[in-house]
Amino acid sequence: MPETVTLTRESWKSLQADGQYGRVFVITHTVLVDDDGNVIRAKKHRRPIEPDQDLSKEPVVIRRICEAVRTDEALARYNALRAAEGAEE
Repeated sequence: MPETVTLTRESWKSLQADGQYGRVFVITHTVLVDDDGNVIRAKKHRRPIEPDQDLSKEPVVIRRICEAVRTDEALARYNALRAAEGAEE
């Protein structure tokens, strides 16, 4: 009879703030670990939150960080970047 192995899924988030353009990136780390602590699989998903994005469905801690990096200067740079990207199309 084959040996039974229990796998445990662990997940956590980290945040990266881009103060230049007022962006925040939410990074979700997920690992699958066996009984001996060996990582069977690991993956990372990075999700941007743009300065013009609605924050109402985000957790409070993420909203607060977004509000902190969304300075008037960062928003002006972000809007100028978006305008330049639109002009290139």
